[in-house]
Amino acid sequence: MDQAYKEYIRIVNKIDGNYLEVCCIAWQGPHTPVSKWKTVRALKDPMTLEQLESEVARLLNGKRYFGFCTVCKSHHPKGHMYGDSYCQSCASDELGVVY
Repeated sequence: MDQAYKEYIRIVNKIDGNYLEVCCIAWQGPHTPVSKWKTVRALKDPMTLEQLESEVARLLNGKRYFGFCTVCKSHHPKGHMYGDSYCQSCASDELGVVY
């Protein structure tokens, strides 16, 4: 599992428990990304490292929040994908897409 996801998935400790959150990226114009954290799951207390890794893998491998670039072989937030197979960086390099 690649480590690039670490800036887009976090655990938040709130008064009523721990929650897994994912950063969703939308665009307000061609050069203005907007990030918003969304709670996706309440975590069991206590949780083993294996259980936490399983939750992260479920998020990464699902299609709702992340895509997988077939060129650089890494997960990227949906807001940083160009279609289903390319991240924005690889789309620029491989397809000549200009952002």
